[in-house]
Amino acid sequence: MNDSDRLTVGTLGTLMPPAANLEKNARRNEEQGYTALWWPDHYMGWFPQSLWTPDITPLAAFQPNPDIFFDPLIAIAAAAGATRRVKLGTAVTEALRRHPVELAQAFLTLDHLAPGRIVCGLGSGEALNLLPYGIPFDHPVGRLEEAVRIIRLLWTSDGPVDFEGEHFRLQQAVLGLKPTPEGPPEIWLAAHGPRMLEITGRLSWPAAAHSGGPPRCGAIRAAIHPGDVRQAGPYR
Repeated sequence: MNDSDRLTVGTLGTLMPPAANLEKNARRNEEQGYTALWWPDHYMGWFPQSLWTPDITPLAAFQPNPDIFFDPLIAIAAAAGATRRVKLGTAVTEALRRHPVELAQAFLTLDHLAPGRIVCGLGSGEALNLLPYGIPFDHPVGRLEEAVRIIRLLWTSDGPVDFEGEHFRLQQAVLGLKPTPEGPPEIWLAAHGPRMLEITGRLSWPAAAHSGGPPRCGAIRAAIHPGDVRQAGPYR
C-alpha cells in the first residue's frame, strides 16, 4: 500500500463564535490526528428555521439559529497560525460571489500562511447563498470552469495575462503575489453531476464528494476515469 491509498480523515473547522475556538479547536483537531479541516462558504444554512428546535435538531440547544457561519477564508487564516501539519480548505466556495482574481489572491495569501497545506475547494454554487441576496445564479458550471482556468493562469504566469471567456474577461491583468516554494494550493472540485464530473476528469482536477459511501465514491471515480474500475479510495 502506498501513501495515496491510505484512508485519512478530516473534519469541519469551527464555524461560529466564540472566535477563540478557531485556533483552540484547530490545534486540538490536529493533535487528535485529523489530516484536514474544512469550512463551507455559506450565508444561509441548510436547515429551515422552523426545524431549528432542540426536539428536532439537537444542535439547536447550543446554536441559536442555523445560519451562523464565519467567513471561511478568514477562519482558515486563524487556523493556519495554530497548526503545523493539517490541511486547511474550503468545502466549498464558488466563483459567483467571489471573483476568480479575488480567489486567486486570497488562496495564495493563505498558502503563504500555511505553505503546502491549503486546498482551494470550489463548486458551482447553491441558490440559497445567491438568490435571496440578489446575486444571479446563471451558468454556474461554465463560470466555475473559467474561474479555475483564470486562477491557475494567474498563479503560473510571470507577467500580465489575458483571458477571453464567456463569463470572465481579463486584459493585461497581473497578480504579483507568487506561490511559495511548495507550489500553489491544490484545487479540488465538488463534482457530482455528469458535466462537473466530465470537466474534472478531462482536466485532471481532484474531486471532492460530500456524501455517499464507497459505492458512490466508486461511481464518481469511474465517471472521472472510465478505465479505472476500483470501487473506492482516493480519486483524482
